Amino acid sequence: MRQWLRSHLTYANVMVTILAFVVLGGGTAIASFVVSSNSQVAPATISGHHPPSGDHSNIIAQSLNGQDVAPNRLGGDQINESTLGKVPNADALDGISSTGFIHGVGRILTIDASAGANGSTELFDLPGFVKVDGLCGDSVTAGNAGVITSDQSVDVISDNGGANAQLHQLGPNTSAGTSDWNMDPAGDSLTLSMDASGGKVATAFIFEYTFHSNFLHMDICRYQGHVIVGGA
Repeated sequence: MRQWLRSHLTYANVMVTILAFVVLGGGTAIASFVVSSNSQVAPATISGHHPPSGDHSNIIAQSLNGQDVAPNRLGGDQINESTLGKVPNADALDGISSTGFIHGVGRILTIDASAGANGSTELFDLPGFVKVDGLCGDSVTAGNAGVITSDQSVDVISDNGGANAQLHQLGPNTSAGTSDWNMDPAGDSLTLSMDASGGKVATAFIFEYTFHSNFLHMDICRYQGHVIVGGA
């Protein structure tokens, strides 16, 4: 018998016997197979948290973290912005609170204009509110600012370096000038704060200096500054 077995024992017979044992034993040997290489898994095989119909999820909930995502790979389409909280200190810019900025229709204008001696130039114009001109003197005579109102009254508070600010209440369609708005020839600054009904406000910071132009053979008044405007 032993001699008969040896003569009929082949590789194929042995493998068939082992396979029958595995199948009848519940397949435990097959279930123990471990995937050790990406090439051992067919493309589009493993499902995430939203698998195709009929498939189950293969990713344990809340098991992924930032280390599982490549840098700079998530964008707006992958992020629900409504779930994000406020950025820390988002109410401030360089330490300035949001209340320190102009809101709504506020804006800032730049003053950059020149006029010849005894002439004038427009410094800024806010239609429906107020217009301010620069009236040039010369190297001896102080220049001046002129204010022209529109169809409503305007209150003007001015400060040209004196001890007290001055208030001038101008009626509609009025053109006015006063020594309170003088700017000395050698260089002076003037602040005008203006307001009218309807929430129209403007504060102008004007610097004027006079110099002699050898090219033009005349004195020139140079005006520079900014206007902060709200509601107009």
